[in-house]
Amino acid sequence: MPRSSGPAGGAGPAHESWVLRDVHALLAQIRDYAVITLTVDGTVLSWNAAAEQVKGYRSSEVVGTSFTRFHTETDQRADLPARLLRQAAEEGVAHSVGWRLRRGGTRFWADVTISAVRDADGSLAGFVKVTRDVTDQHLAELAREQQHAAFTHDLRAPLTAALGYVDLALEELDAAGVPAAMLERAVRSLRRLDTMMERQLGAPRSPGSASADVLELEAIRIDQVVPATVRAALTAPAADRVRLRLSTTARTVLADRQAMERVLANVVGNALRYSDGEVVVATEAVPTSTADGARPGTSLVRITVTDSGRGIHPDDLERIFEPGERGRLATADGGHGLGLDSVRRLMARQHGDVRIESTLGEGTTVFLELRSAG
Repeated sequence: MPRSSGPAGGAGPAHESWVLRDVHALLAQIRDYAVITLTVDGTVLSWNAAAEQVKGYRSSEVVGTSFTRFHTETDQRADLPARLLRQAAEEGVAHSVGWRLRRGGTRFWADVTISAVRDADGSLAGFVKVTRDVTDQHLAELAREQQHAAFTHDLRAPLTAALGYVDLALEELDAAGVPAAMLERAVRSLRRLDTMMERQLGAPRSPGSASADVLELEAIRIDQVVPATVRAALTAPAADRVRLRLSTTARTVLADRQAMERVLANVVGNALRYSDGEVVVATEAVPTSTADGARPGTSLVRITVTDSGRGIHPDDLERIFEPGERGRLATADGGHGLGLDSVRRLMARQHGDVRIESTLGEGTTVFLELRSAG
């Protein structure tokens, strides 16, 4: 049997193998899941009745074409179809949850599993792809998340404002040399309440929920999100200390806008809290190498937040992202060690990365890296 190599790795048949024919014969009777078989390079070989129902195409319209047609333009630019095939070839199975396309370009939220199929001699014959339409569940979960987010915002906004005003009052009283012991007790009580609310309202949901697993990754203009977040999250005089240095070539990233607003508000807020001078927020394009698993010519967008404050002790840097970790230099300054853990989780869910470099007495730089959508 003649064989040819496919991009998913290993050798595979240039035409439909007897293994895939037998697999399809077994799976064709399934009515609850869209089941298709693929060659090693992702060409559709077969199409069951449920696939026609879910995706809207007849078998004659898709057999012989690439399965990439079911992916959004954003996912195709990110090379998601090929990466899923490579993962399935190497690990036996690949799982993905996200938007897929029906006939006509309409979107549905899909739960997809791609399994490798091998011949008797162990060589890669192709793949079986099983898709479930879980749009209704996804939309219901998103609605619950939006309701929760609105409730959280409405509940915490007055407390945040109260803390800000009391802090300003304390600064003015201190500058005037007026004792303010009662006000300081009030601040401590408000901060304890703020910590309790953060833990309860910001706690991760159960596995599989929208808040734990699902973010709406799309192409967003980071050069718009950064200044908008600074304006919305900060007030004078703090906002006046922020300097923006935004690259004209590093504008669009694959990210969730609300998640990035939370990340930036947290990181910039920390920089302002722990330093008295300017805080510089900058963006730049960073080329990636093929060794990183990226396509040639792709790049990352790096956001840096730099302050000239007290810095972080070197022995604390490795665990500074752990929940509840504040570092040995922390004082009674309102931090409770949850913000950076949230930043790390949000960046990971956007397929991004975060790291920190710091020098005692000189300052700290936080590096946020996301995939470029440009």
